[in-house]
Amino acid sequence: MFVDPTKILDVTIYYKRKGYLFVAYSKKDFNKLNLTTEQKEDYKELNAKMKILTWGMNNDLNESAMTEDNEGNRKFNYKMFKENKLQKLLDSWDAKDESDNPVPINANTLSKLAPSIAEVILTTYDDLSGTSEEELGN
Repeated sequence: MFVDPTKILDVTIYYKRKGYLFVAYSKKDFNKLNLTTEQKEDYKELNAKMKILTWGMNNDLNESAMTEDNEGNRKFNYKMFKENKLQKLLDSWDAKDESDNPVPINANTLSKLAPSIAEVILTTYDDLSGTSEEELGN
């Protein structure tokens, strides 16, 4: 009934560059691909540790995604919600830059992630934490 805020979810994704874009898969989806060992070596692994979402954190995330239109009406901004969710729940990761230095977790670095990688991190987190599409819409 109560979430232990000290618990961490391990999120693993696999990704590779394709031209200027990236293709990314959750560990579960990656293991379903019919890839040879050689093809699998083309992918890099990213391991992330993410906080478990509590009721209070969920409410804070929802509130932080509220915006006002020109007429003063409050509206939910799903883009902002996803950006805030990734930043708030991502506790650590083993991401490295091109010089093999650790990449810090902050709004600046997260905004530079390839969309496919950010989406797969969040989708994998939701799958592992049991958050359904219906719950995400509420």
